[in-house]
Amino acid sequence: MARLKRRAADKSGELAGQADDLDILAPEREITVGGETVTVREYSFGAQLKHGALLAALAGALRPALSPAAGGARQAGDLLDALAAHADEVVAAIALSVDRPPEWVASLSGEEGEALALTWWSVNMGFFVRRLVTYPALAAALQKPAAPDGAPSSPPSSATATPGAN
Repeated sequence: MARLKRRAADKSGELAGQADDLDILAPEREITVGGETVTVREYSFGAQLKHGALLAALAGALRPALSPAAGGARQAGDLLDALAAHADEVVAAIALSVDRPPEWVASLSGEEGEALALTWWSVNMGFFVRRLVTYPALAAALQKPAAPDGAPSSPPSSATATPGAN
């Protein structure tokens, strides 16, 4: 059976705030699966660049399942169903996050594999949300023409000359 553990941290005094800040900057979770305790890490910037094609394919697979038009993934099963169509990529992405071979991830029991996949998602969902929501919204905002800030300061001049004006 899979067991999930949060990283232990001293929650007393000043260290509590530092531990919370560190968890936000570098979230990770420990989980025991396949008889081993593994640390599920958020993708580093270098890993995101190095494995961009793999991660972009997964983000694309998730887009329809998580889009507001589809109602978004409301349950863990919805997320797993969306990922199932890209099983090899998911296994590779999870393996990257836990620093284990893909074969090890693929060999886990169904229950342990699902627990690991959901833990992986909780740690790395920010990466996917940025690609599915934040970046497209930013791109759309940058493509919109800027609206005028208010009414023009003076009306446009007439195209016809006024009699008696020189």
